[in-house]
Amino acid sequence: MGNDLSGTVHGPVIQARDIHQLVANLGERPSRLPHEAPAPPYPFVNQYHVHEQLDAVFSRAREADRPLLVCLYGPGGVGTTGTACAWAKRNEHLFPDGIVYLRLSCGRDELVESGEALGSALVALGVPAGELRPTAEERAADLRSVCQGRKVLFVLDDVHSPGQVRPFVPSETGCAVVATSRWLAQGLHGMGFQLIRVAPLATGHAQELLTAVLSEQLIELDTESEQTLLRSCYGYPGAIRLMAASLVGKTARQRTRILGRVAEHGFRALDGEVQLQLVDHLDFAFQRLPEQAARAYRLLAWHPGPEFALAAAERVLALDAEDTGDVLDTLATAGLLTELPGDRFRFHDLAQDHARGVSGPPDPVVIGRLGNWYLQCTIAFDKVLSTRPRVNPLYQRVPVADHADREAALRWLETERVNLTSLVPVVMEARHFDLAWQLCEALWGLYHLHGHYDDWIGTHQVGLDAAQRCDDPMAAMRLSSQLGSAYLGVGELGEAGRHFQLSLETARSSGHSQGEQSALEWQGKVALRGGDPQTALDLFDQSEQVEVEAELRPRVAALLDLQRGRAWLAAHNPLNAKEVLERTREFFDGTTEGDNQAKTRLELARALLALGEQDRARSELTEAERLFAADGSLRKQAEVLQALGDPESLGKAEGIYRRLGSAKR
Repeated sequence: MGNDLSGTVHGPVIQARDIHQLVANLGERPSRLPHEAPAPPYPFVNQYHVHEQLDAVFSRAREADRPLLVCLYGPGGVGTTGTACAWAKRNEHLFPDGIVYLRLSCGRDELVESGEALGSALVALGVPAGELRPTAEERAADLRSVCQGRKVLFVLDDVHSPGQVRPFVPSETGCAVVATSRWLAQGLHGMGFQLIRVAPLATGHAQELLTAVLSEQLIELDTESEQTLLRSCYGYPGAIRLMAASLVGKTARQRTRILGRVAEHGFRALDGEVQLQLVDHLDFAFQRLPEQAARAYRLLAWHPGPEFALAAAERVLALDAEDTGDVLDTLATAGLLTELPGDRFRFHDLAQDHARGVSGPPDPVVIGRLGNWYLQCTIAFDKVLSTRPRVNPLYQRVPVADHADREAALRWLETERVNLTSLVPVVMEARHFDLAWQLCEALWGLYHLHGHYDDWIGTHQVGLDAAQRCDDPMAAMRLSSQLGSAYLGVGELGEAGRHFQLSLETARSSGHSQGEQSALEWQGKVALRGGDPQTALDLFDQSEQVEVEAELRPRVAALLDLQRGRAWLAAHNPLNAKEVLERTREFFDGTTEGDNQAKTRLELARALLALGEQDRARSELTEAERLFAADGSLRKQAEVLQALGDPESLGKAEGIYRRLGSAKR
């Protein structure tokens, strides 16, 4: 037998020529294999899609004969730790030599040193604490040796830098490292890690978690109160649990007060300790930002919605596209923004509230700069939809959006709808009254085509107030008319009539014939909706007379004929309806106004059905359905499908109403 020494040895070594008796003190060894990962949160809700991604990465790693290396990243409270621990628990059979859990930070400013973390791992795997070698490099080498031939999973929680993870990267193919981080640790990708984002819970799953947590605490809340809590939690499991915990042990009166404050102030209504738990990670990330990125974080806080385009950020920050992109990349790396396709970014929901808390009040100059950019973009795309006259003189100066057809214009407007709708009260609060009403005028086309009545009424109530504060009668006339049309759409005929009367009086006192003509036409629509077709016909005639005296415009004549057709149908005179609607159809077929083409075909089809011309009626309805679908006018599309009446069409109509979240209006 040779007297050679090779390999890695822990502790003292004695070499001797002859050994007559051996007494070995091996120290205390673990009585069982380590399974240290904390128990997954109960209940664990809807992060199984992340587990599916982990499973797929693990399978590919085994096929390639290499260890599994994954980092789950997402803002604090979103559930990265719980997701990692739940996966570890579900797959512990794949790691028969143990699961080692290590938290790599002790608080906001205190990180666990690599040597200390490696020592904890070695002890968990059976190396006596007294035999640990002193340096991190030595302990990393020892860890690789200990793992040789083993299947061990390391869960490294709350990683702040790639350097903390590097010593744990195993060479054994049966081993795995699942790290969690509060931000996108891009340096890990270069080390072979797959990066998987953990997103907030969708609304339904957030509700499931809240219901389970409240039930566990024997707390009963009504639906409105539950929704108040959910709106303040933004789908973050940690926030949901903390919000629910804030109600434990409280009387009904105390809970009512807490919920009232939460409804008004969100998570900031909670006591300081709970707030700190929700935003501690955001404070830490913010304090580490370079100055220019910190400035951007504070300024972008007051963007009206959580999602924005790179071009919008340029206006807020007053930087060029390249510098803006660099700053946004820094914020995304810090976990404060998420980059989306198409040069768009989104605030993590709690992050925007946090950013507003550290930024101070919004700067009216920045709000004005952003508002003007959004207004000009909205005008450019709105001009693609219609050539109807507008009051705002910017419509004469802003060109139509380049290379944009009707579909592209509606797509941009829908993409930005949340921002545009939220922007109206923001510019009003900043005392940019002109921007408030001008945005409303520019949004009317989108709201009218797609039936966004809540947005329509909410913004236009603000916009009408803004127009009156500007002492601009033409703006007030336009906004009262547009607001009236929204009330007509939801069947509030009294409010609709009141606003159209206001518009009519303003137009007459200002000598504005087009405004007078429009107001009379809308009053006719109110009468028709109220079941009085004869009064409606009289008002349409009065509207046309005003227009004739000012020089009748062909488009106005066609629109009035469309309304007359509807009135004749209501008066049970389909023959007269068919006559005026065929004339209307001929006019609009020569335009690009797909919505009016579709509306005319729908009414003409109803006249044809009443006259027994079934085949032609069906042809008109089929084309109307296509046109409404192309315009994204879902409610009108469903109306046509119901008129078609066959089982397939009725099924499609029902599906549209379910999608809209409402029954037939």
